[in-house]
Amino acid sequence: MTQTDFNDHAYLLIGGYGGIGTALARTLADAGASITIAGRDGEKAKALADEIGAHALDGLDATDADAVKSAVDAAAEHFEDCGIFTPYAAMCQALGCRYADFERALREAAERESKRYGRQVPADDQYFVMHRVPPRGEINASGDLVGFKPAVISFTLCDDIKERIERGEEV
Repeated sequence: MTQTDFNDHAYLLIGGYGGIGTALARTLADAGASITIAGRDGEKAKALADEIGAHALDGLDATDADAVKSAVDAAAEHFEDCGIFTPYAAMCQALGCRYADFERALREAAERESKRYGRQVPADDQYFVMHRVPPRGEINASGDLVGFKPAVISFTLCDDIKERIERGEEV
């Protein structure tokens, strides 16, 4: 691999503590990438993460779809904490929500609509309308500001997509 600056790059390496994964993790870390390492053996993932200054997730069975979704959510939160943003993450920051919350809400909407229509609806924001409840201040009984509730993001299926699905067309 040629020496490249990966300071603005983030990677989730699943099984990243084996031979090839370790070499890749070290190379990316040396180039400045932010890395999250995950795999079945959480101790091995943590040991390598500690060695190279990465983030580790405790135990991940890559054959478990729900576990992988959770790992991606956790990695997205870690990358956001590091200030590594995709354009959507930057948008979410401006909206007062976390990118992981945006992704989770979009995925849940796609799963909900897939069940509703009995066919796969992609978790793609082009198929959905995003709704946002802005962040709100929390006030105690004395009227003092004591914290903030983050923005809440939700999605509904676009009307034209809904109509195409109901007509049996591909989306």
